[in-house]
Amino acid sequence: YMRTTNDGRIAFGWGGGTMGFDGRVARRQELDASVIARTRESLVRFFPQLRGRLVTHAWGGPIDVSPTHLPIFGSRGRVHHGFGFTGNGVGPTYLGGEILARLALDRRDERTALAIVEPSRKLFPPEPFRYVGGSLIRRALLAKDAAEDEGREPGAATAFVAALPRRLGLRLPR
Repeated sequence: YMRTTNDGRIAFGWGGGTMGFDGRVARRQELDASVIARTRESLVRFFPQLRGRLVTHAWGGPIDVSPTHLPIFGSRGRVHHGFGFTGNGVGPTYLGGEILARLALDRRDERTALAIVEPSRKLFPPEPFRYVGGSLIRRALLAKDAAEDEGREPGAATAFVAALPRRLGLRLPR
């Protein structure tokens, strides 16, 4: 993402952090120096005139990722849930509230008939395959991005591994 702030600065971000094993959040995921450095490099690539300028703030943290990159809503008995906003929570939250209210009141209508309500689920594989596979795919995506940024084609193995999520019908936040 990229936008200006009210005081004329640039807010610039990148969603390429590491995964936590078994869904756990490690301290490194909160503020990862390598992700901050990579984000700064991208900022300078977009705005070369900022090379050497001070970056005043950095923040980070894990985000939830659903296999389809869309929020999922549903019910398990009298418990109603909405998750998987994948860093895009502000916009869909109103719709999510509408859906959850209808589910809680057992009102079925056009909102509860949306494809994001009780969808057929594509699941990530279980641990340790999710962590190992996800980490390999992340490395391949970073290598592919680096190759393309340098104006060259990524290697065949890198391109194959980077394309696995799409081939499996999964959408990652990239």
